[in-house]
Amino acid sequence: MAPPYRPESGAPSATPWTPARVAVLTATALAVFAVGRLVVAARAVLLVSFLAVVLGTVLSLPIDWMARRLPRWLASLVTIVVFLGLLVTAAIFIVPIVRDQLQQLPGELASARDRLQEIWNRHGGTAGAGKKLIAHAGQAAPRALPIVGHILEAGSAILGVIVLAIFLAIGRDAIHAGVRRLIPRRHEPVFDEWWTRMATTLRGWTRGILVSMVIMGVLTGVGLWIAGVDAPLLLGIVTFFGTFVPYVGAIASAIPGLAVALAQSPHHFFWAGVVYVVVHHVEGYLVQPIVMRHTVRLQPALLLFWQAAIAAALGIAAVLVATPLLACVQVSVGYLWIERRLGKGESAHA
Repeated sequence: MAPPYRPESGAPSATPWTPARVAVLTATALAVFAVGRLVVAARAVLLVSFLAVVLGTVLSLPIDWMARRLPRWLASLVTIVVFLGLLVTAAIFIVPIVRDQLQQLPGELASARDRLQEIWNRHGGTAGAGKKLIAHAGQAAPRALPIVGHILEAGSAILGVIVLAIFLAIGRDAIHAGVRRLIPRRHEPVFDEWWTRMATTLRGWTRGILVSMVIMGVLTGVGLWIAGVDAPLLLGIVTFFGTFVPYVGAIASAIPGLAVALAQSPHHFFWAGVVYVVVHHVEGYLVQPIVMRHTVRLQPALLLFWQAAIAAALGIAAVLVATPLLACVQVSVGYLWIERRLGKGESAHA
């Protein structure tokens, strides 16, 4: 029989499970659970706040650029005036066009449903399965359309995001100074470095995603216009916003365009599919490697898992902020834990 294992002298022994340690671990677990419940309960407020942070980061880009040549208050004023001017211009010129194309969308979806049933029956689809498929399609379209109404009804929330973003962009330094006062003096250098890395990450990601959204939206709209698909401006805008959510948004934004094209003819459906495939290949092989190369690199599998987890915990709307939130989490873990705690070098940017 082998002798019992005895640790060498000087080897660290296991920490005993004292009542004090059990109490600390229990309190920690309860605190984590309470914070999780609080996050779930306040998910709407947190979503609006983080969207405001992202929009504030967008507004801070021109402010920082102009502040090199102008006083910061003047750079902030010019940025806000231009930003509000763009919103008003969009409301005056673009919104009516989108509204008209949006009014045509229910008819286009209904025509796509009828054409799909015709193709199904022509190619030998069973009557029961065909009726069930068409019934689901007919129910899905009317349910999808009220989403637009809910978006329009959320005007007050959008206004709140814009106002909060403006204050965040203007008072960034004051916010940093205010939070810094809560940090113990010995930890202030660590906090300053973390704050700088977070700001750099958000700026880089925001700059890259905006360029990617514009390229994808323009290419999709122009491509569908050349292909003769109806409502190319509306579908280009859908792709523009869909690009904000990687992978999932790209797939979801293609569905309305393909449905509208199918309502016109199989020929239009084919060319719409070609447009979406080409555009998303351009994004995957050209836009993403070039535009997003200076931002935090997120593994696709990790990002998809994170999006699913965020949607399950906080609701489908939280997917909008899943990507920048994951970038912030990755930078924080990389710096505060991997670098500072484990001493493994600058892994946050690996």
